[in-house]
Amino acid sequence: DEFCRVLLHCGVPSFTERPFYLGLNYVWFYNLFLAQLTSLRGGDMFSFMAIMNALDMGLVVWLMWQLAWAVWGTRRAAQGAVTLLLLGLNAGAYLLWPVNLGRAMRGDVRGWAEVQRLASNIRLDDSQVIYFLQAPYAQMVQFYDKFTLGTPIGYAWLMMLLHFLALARWLESGNVRWLLVGALATAGMQLFHGVVGMSVVPVTTGAVLLAAALALRFDALPRPCRLLAFGAATLAGFLACVPYTQAISKGWSAKESGMTHHFLHFTGLMPWTLLTTCGVAMAFAIPGVRRALAERRALALWMVIWLTGMVAFALVVHLPESNEHKFVWPILAVIALLGGVTFGPAMDAVRRRLGAASFALAFAVVFLVPPALALRGFVLDPGGPSSELLGMRPGEEGMYMWMRDSTATDVVFLDHRSRYVVNIKGQRRLLAGTPFGPERAAFPTADLARRRALSADLFGAVGEFDHDLATLDTIRTQARRLHSVSDILVLYRPGDSEPGPQPWRRLEAVAGDRARLRYDRDGFRIYQLVP
Repeated sequence: DEFCRVLLHCGVPSFTERPFYLGLNYVWFYNLFLAQLTSLRGGDMFSFMAIMNALDMGLVVWLMWQLAWAVWGTRRAAQGAVTLLLLGLNAGAYLLWPVNLGRAMRGDVRGWAEVQRLASNIRLDDSQVIYFLQAPYAQMVQFYDKFTLGTPIGYAWLMMLLHFLALARWLESGNVRWLLVGALATAGMQLFHGVVGMSVVPVTTGAVLLAAALALRFDALPRPCRLLAFGAATLAGFLACVPYTQAISKGWSAKESGMTHHFLHFTGLMPWTLLTTCGVAMAFAIPGVRRALAERRALALWMVIWLTGMVAFALVVHLPESNEHKFVWPILAVIALLGGVTFGPAMDAVRRRLGAASFALAFAVVFLVPPALALRGFVLDPGGPSSELLGMRPGEEGMYMWMRDSTATDVVFLDHRSRYVVNIKGQRRLLAGTPFGPERAAFPTADLARRRALSADLFGAVGEFDHDLATLDTIRTQARRLHSVSDILVLYRPGDSEPGPQPWRRLEAVAGDRARLRYDRDGFRIYQLVP
């Protein structure tokens, strides 16, 4: 129960039992981590998100510097690797935007009208600018949004770099403690974001085995015993998280969720995405690979094997909602590591050829404009001030305080559009738990549809009240058998309904004394429906 309350504190619906609970099949360790921080002194969770993102970004830069130093042993190489890591993703890709104009020559709408429509879709003053910065016909891949939004993948990427650094230190010193660091970093990837863990672990394992086999004939690679030991530590870290992995990935059957998915799938979309997002950085990595071969740098050569495996993995593995685009940044990180050693000398040569002024302009156009536009869009985004989480209505905070202080901890709320601010501020569960469908967390389609129909009626025409009441009563009765839910309350917010009679007026007219008003303040009304 305490664990569930911690999850509720950060907006995770802790539904675990059928048929009235929906199993949470999504990574929740990040939410638990933030909930623990928030519970220490009653701090603000969103502040912790921002602090964590800032620290993650700083540590990502620091780890890349350490890795590049371990691979190449020079400050210039480390500077180049960090520069490519921060500026290399989507470098110059926005310059391909005119390719979109090809759409004006085909389709139902052609000519100048289509050109105007395409131009109107360029939104530079909000977060949607990231779709302008990608190449046409490619998947949207961003680096900076992972450190400006509340998402755990930035921390998982940090764990990936720590995983690589542990290998570098283990190969260099043979100190067993680095095997422990490697195992813990692997567990961190898996706990915070399974997409990172379940891609890096198989690729690392394959790269270790292949490099160990090749090392028997090519002595420039790391010693096989060291590689196999690190591979064993990687698998140990992953296996320690197997119960958690099973819990977040079992989901519902395709029959219940209404979804089918093929994990092995190849299209031309991913090769084009990789080319346009990482192509500029790869131009520096190719001579870096040649230098690694010439200088017989063991760690760099292992990274080449890992990179080859990761690219192959990204090309053939297809994730729900096309989330395979998350494989691109790990690929870019290793490309930056390999290309850092040649980046500085190459820039010096271009500067000598173009002159200082022309070089500065070209560098800004290719490398600086994409991150500058991305960060500017996030700063100017109008969604922040209007967010229901950041901009509360008058009296809304008081309502959440009432939820926390005047309702039982096992009460469940039915809220229009399933706003998870109830979970976060009110620290109470929601009946549906999410505004999204089965594609986000493998919820059963039929069960979710029934809850949505119930919500649509209670927040709309209230034309099937007896059926709604029977559904709620069934949920209450079943839940009480597990001592998990004491009641289900319906929350009406000001401004939610369409012009005309308010839905709670219709509810009161239809339900009579079966709808008990529990809270009425500042336009917020909460009803208890009596069976």
